[in-house]
Amino acid sequence: MRDRAGPCGRRTRRPYRRAPHRTAPAERLDVPDAAFDLVYLADTLEITADPDRVIEQAARALTPDGVLVYDTVNRTPVSRLVYLVAFQRLPMTRVVPAGRYAARRLRPPAEVAALLARHGLADGGICDFKPRSVRSLIAGVLARRRGRITDDEIEAVVGFALAPKSKPLVTYLGHARKGRL
Repeated sequence: MRDRAGPCGRRTRRPYRRAPHRTAPAERLDVPDAAFDLVYLADTLEITADPDRVIEQAARALTPDGVLVYDTVNRTPVSRLVYLVAFQRLPMTRVVPAGRYAARRLRPPAEVAALLARHGLADGGICDFKPRSVRSLIAGVLARRRGRITDDEIEAVVGFALAPKSKPLVTYLGHARKGRL
């Protein structure tokens, strides 16, 4: 039987050791320069008013050849509908506080690539990150809104998938390396 998970999937099946990690305001990381081999910006670029400062701080915290991994929300009509209307305005599907997301803070891939380059990070590309189906997303959001599931259980209901060959309509993952790829 062929292993279709690829190298990332195989890695996650191995037992893991708990890695030290920190959570901090992304605009002002209180860490020494070149302190981390990996920086992950989760749900950060789409809520910060200062993405340039966030990327600057991430680049500063990375060791030479360190890797930045991020997820963010694209600026498209579909992402606006999902994040600005469904997730924060419609009472039956609201799952985040009003004002958390704003159209000007949604980040198209070209904008993020320019930020990365400005701070010496080589863009390693992006991958569309989406729900298995619109139906599963609606089911997950409604279950979360009604308190039937927690944030930790959303993935099991929605079934997110990576789609590396498709253009991201809503959310995407990306990575970059300090220096050259």
